[in-house]
Amino acid sequence: MAPQNARRPSPMSPGQLRQAHHTYLEEMLFEAVVTAGAVVALADGHVDPEERARVVDLVERSGWLSTYTAAEAEDAFDSQVRQLEIEGGIPEAALNSVRRVGDGLGSRVVVCAAEEVASADGQIQPPEEEAIGLVRSALAPSAEQAGRPR
Repeated sequence: MAPQNARRPSPMSPGQLRQAHHTYLEEMLFEAVVTAGAVVALADGHVDPEERARVVDLVERSGWLSTYTAAEAEDAFDSQVRQLEIEGGIPEAALNSVRRVGDGLGSRVVVCAAEEVASADGQIQPPEEEAIGLVRSALAPSAEQAGRPR
């Protein structure tokens, strides 16, 4: 009988595993950027076309999201806005998509997206500022994750 801890060889090469991991991280970041943008855009009760354009522009400019097209960013943003409108608020699932990015370098891209959407009309409204705070708090590591009390 083979030991239970025996490792089976992966059907993927190390290069394929690295690429799959990169793709996963990019998908996670894309979802978080789109979600943060949609949350902030809906904060004042009205989604302006310029807010959508800011998310699309950020995706196009970000080297970390290079595999996504403008059309994919538009579709994802519109879909997330519709979902948030249906759910009537910011569900935990939406915040979880932001939380998965964590507090690493990707979190800067997510916060940047939230801030750019909020400033799309030239002025950040109080509800948008609150939504940015919500995005930031979702990205902050919890005390348990950090291994230290707050």
